[in-house]
This record gives sequence, structure tokens and C-alpha cells, in this order.
Amino acid sequence: MTAKPRLPARERPITRQDRDGSTFLALGVVIAIASGLIALTAMVFPGLASVVGLMAAAGLFFVLHYVTWGRAMMNARAREGFQDEPLPTPPDPEGLGDQGDV
Repeated sequence: MTAKPRLPARERPITRQDRDGSTFLALGVVIAIASGLIALTAMVFPGLASVVGLMAAAGLFFVLHYVTWGRAMMNARAREGFQDEPLPTPPDPEGLGDQGDV
């Protein structure tokens, strides 16, 4: 059999900040798509606009609380000296791939 092509080694391990950024981007895309679908539905059912407005206000309320309390708790953790555990490093890809017919 022919040898499988090797992927280039990752220059640095994935950090928590990288994962958080990806999660935030995915959440933003989902919210944008859902908002568009709800807006189209509100055009068909005019009474739905007030319900959507109330739901948006409630969502904004929870987001503001999350941001406010999240920031306060992060500052409190920093003052008390808590540190997050480092993420595990991924396995070395050099030993992978030469396992015959897989």
C-alpha cells in the first residue's frame, strides 16, 4: 500500500482562548440564523412580533447578568489567587499513521 500523507505538525497547542473564540463565533452564527427565521415568521404572523420582542428583552436581561456576574466572579477568582489547570497537550502525531491497513 502507499504511504498515507502526513499532516503538518501543529505549531502550538490549542489554547482555551482559541476554543472560547470558536464557541462564541458558532453561537453568534446560530443566533443570527435563528433571528432571521423568527423575523420571517413575524412577517407572516404580525402578532408574533410582540412575543418576539418580549423574548429578546428577556434574553438581553440574561446576557447582561451573565456578563456582569461572569466578570465579577473572574475578578474575585483572580484576587483570591485561583488559577485554571493547563489544557493537556495533544499526542505527538509522529508515531501515528504507520499502522498498516486501517
